[in-house]
This record gives sequence, structure tokens and C-alpha cells, in this order.
Amino acid sequence: AKIMDKSALAQKDQKAAPVRSEQLRYDSVVAVNPGEYEVQLDAADGKQESRASLVALKHESYVVLRVGVEGEHGEQFPSELVVFPNPDPAALHSAAAQPFASLASVSLAAFAALWAC
Repeated sequence: AKIMDKSALAQKDQKAAPVRSEQLRYDSVVAVNPGEYEVQLDAADGKQESRASLVALKHESYVVLRVGVEGEHGEQFPSELVVFPNPDPAALHSAAAQPFASLASVSLAAFAALWAC
């Protein structure tokens, strides 16, 4: 799989610099700047198998999973990419809303803990 900057993909037709991409290896960690990205999984023949969007927010961590089964017996499921968590792209442009979203989730967790008592 590889990760590509979505804004560079949009400018690709405007004779901009080549789209920057980075290979994602199994069991690896990659640092990315806040922004919108495309994660693409290619088959051995170079054809695209799956594609997923990744919205990276500041100070957050994400997981990209490759799922699917290619078995000789039983059901088969095509390879797919799953990104978790997958925030709304609008969160990139509303920096003031991000701290409140974190505070809301902490408040809800505290409320749930109190309710259980």
C-alpha cells in the first residue's frame, strides 16, 4: 500500500511537481502532517485493488488495515483498506472545534462512569 497527499493529487493536472507518495510496509509507523491523504493498495500487476481516504488531524494516531481473504477453500473476500478513526475533513479547517470535541468525549466518558455507579 502507499499513501499520497490528496491536495497534490488535485494539482496533478496543473503540471505541478510529481505527486509525493510513500510506501506503507506491514507493521510499520509513518508520520504524516495534518491534511487529507489517499491510501492505495495495488495488486502484484500494478492495478489498483482498493483505495481509502485518510484525514489526519494534529496530535492524532490512525490505523490502516488491509482486510480480505484469498483462500483455496470456502468463501473469498477481496482486499480492502480500512482507516480508523476516520474524522470529518471539515475538522481540518476548524481548529477551534477540535479541543471542544476532545472535551466532549472526555465529558461523556466521565458521565458514563458516573451513571454506572
